[in-house]
Amino acid sequence: MAAGAGTPPASALAEWAATQVPLPAALAVLCACAALPPLAAAAAAQLRPLKCRRCLGASSTVCDACRGRGKVGGLFTGQPLAACAACAGAGVCGCAACGATGLANSWLWKPTKADGAWGARGE
Repeated sequence: MAAGAGTPPASALAEWAATQVPLPAALAVLCACAALPPLAAAAAAQLRPLKCRRCLGASSTVCDACRGRGKVGGLFTGQPLAACAACAGAGVCGCAACGATGLANSWLWKPTKADGAWGARGE
C-alpha cells in the first residue's frame, strides 16, 4: 500500500477548508444565540409602561411645603393659617420625577386621544 493512500488530495482539503465557517465566527454566532433570549426579555421589559418609583404610578406626591395638609401656618408656628401656595390647598403636587404622568418611561408612552388610556408615542 502506498503512503498517504487513505488521505484525500491537498486540493480537496483546501476546498473543504474554504467552505467551512471560521472557528471565531462560529463561536461568536453561538454566543449571540445564547445571549439573545435574555437580551430580548430585558428589552421587552424596558419597552412596556413602567410605573414611576417615586409616586408609584399615581402621578402626584404629597406636598413637601404643607406635608399633605393643604394649609400652612397655625397655632404652633405663630403664623396665620392659610392655604398652601405650593399645592393650592390640595395637599398634593405633580410628581417631578415622571412629569406627573405616573410612568417612569413617559418618553416612550403618552395618553391616547381616543379614550384617555396610555399608548405608544406616535399613535
